[in-house]
Amino acid sequence: RELVLCKEPWLLREFFPAALELAVAPAVEVRLWLVAFVDDVAKRHGQYVQSALPALSLLVSDASPKVGKKALAVVGKLVRVAMAQLVGLVSPSPSEEEAP
Repeated sequence: RELVLCKEPWLLREFFPAALELAVAPAVEVRLWLVAFVDDVAKRHGQYVQSALPALSLLVSDASPKVGKKALAVVGKLVRVAMAQLVGLVSPSPSEEEAP
């Protein structure tokens, strides 16, 4: 994890899509690891978020409540970040600026 995220981030191009396939792994621990990994990748390398959405969608509805809760928390973080970026990109219209 540390190697791919910090020391050799160029490895993410190859490793991240393969890691996302673990969303259907039978072991709960593996799926929990994947959710945490996606969260870490999203924090440091936002360009990979879009490719993680199908796996996160699957993990949100996971049979394990732990996995589902953790995945939902990560999705919530990503939505907040996306909304903040959108708000920063959209400037208020002149009529909105004058409104009390």
